[in-house]
Amino acid sequence: MLKTRIAVVVALGAALAGCESEPISPEGEGEVWVGVRGDDGAETGASQSISPSGEASGEASVAVDARVYLGTEAGDWVEVTEEGAQQTVRADGSDGVQALANSGVEAGTYSRVRVEFEHIRASVSGEVSIGLSLGEAELGVELGSDDQVVVERELAVRVRSGAQSRLTIDLNADAWLSQADVETRMVAEGSFESAVEITAE
Repeated sequence: MLKTRIAVVVALGAALAGCESEPISPEGEGEVWVGVRGDDGAETGASQSISPSGEASGEASVAVDARVYLGTEAGDWVEVTEEGAQQTVRADGSDGVQALANSGVEAGTYSRVRVEFEHIRASVSGEVSIGLSLGEAELGVELGSDDQVVVERELAVRVRSGAQSRLTIDLNADAWLSQADVETRMVAEGSFESAVEITAE
């Protein structure tokens, strides 16, 4: 009977030791890859119109300069981009997700994602329909008082040691390009901020 009790205690101790060897926030460093796309590609309204022949007759692209941060439970921010990153994507998302940044960060679970857009510019060419008669044009997004548009979302991002986590920033260009002011050729900061979506995998 005594031997049985000792065996149970030893087995329980081994099980607890095994649990302690796999902490919730693993130590070490993981990789975070950040990509951006113009739209989810479900519709073509923001970037192309269809000519009488049935062929697309124009296009639009969006160029962004941005800094991306992960927020810790303690309220600190860890930058994924190295002092900013730039990328240009097709507004309709037909070019898929394009790489914006790739960086190593401390492994663990992050609770927020913050993107500081320092520059957003859309180039429209050809017979592109965005709900406005602009023809060829350069459209901008109004920046805030700190010369940037901040998009911050609550999002659980788990970074595992030695593994890669992926973030995708969906600009949802279709939602805000159609709201550009005809005279100023600018989009309101709020229209852009509310349209952007961020997902993690």
